[in-house]
Amino acid sequence: LDLRAFLRIAAAEPEARWVIVQRDPRDCLLQLFAVGSGGLADPVAAAGRLGLQQSHLAAILALKHPNVRAVNFDVLQRDPNPSLQALGEWLGTPLPLTVWPELLKEGGGYPVYLPPQHWVAYAPELRAAFARCAP
Repeated sequence: LDLRAFLRIAAAEPEARWVIVQRDPRDCLLQLFAVGSGGLADPVAAAGRLGLQQSHLAAILALKHPNVRAVNFDVLQRDPNPSLQALGEWLGTPLPLTVWPELLKEGGGYPVYLPPQHWVAYAPELRAAFARCAP
């Protein structure tokens, strides 16, 4: 999500709610190449794109906008109930656990194959790329 687009949409739709699901960008980089790099063959270039996306998300979160919530993807995978309960309360609607396994399986449109912190195994080989997108 681009910060400029967020500001425009949030102004046009002030009642809109935004849920940002965060994951370690190094795991995102590995996932990107596991499912297809989207045309980016160079891990350092892909990491630069992820780093830019991370900076936009950080800027959005820094606004402390009342209609924005962030949840951690790894926490949701491990124990979804507390996060889903809090998110459901904020949204004003229950988020049943029965729906969450399907959402996790899809990972926002991409299958989730790699476990949290999988990037650590590739740290020596991808040091330069990880440096560009580290949290």
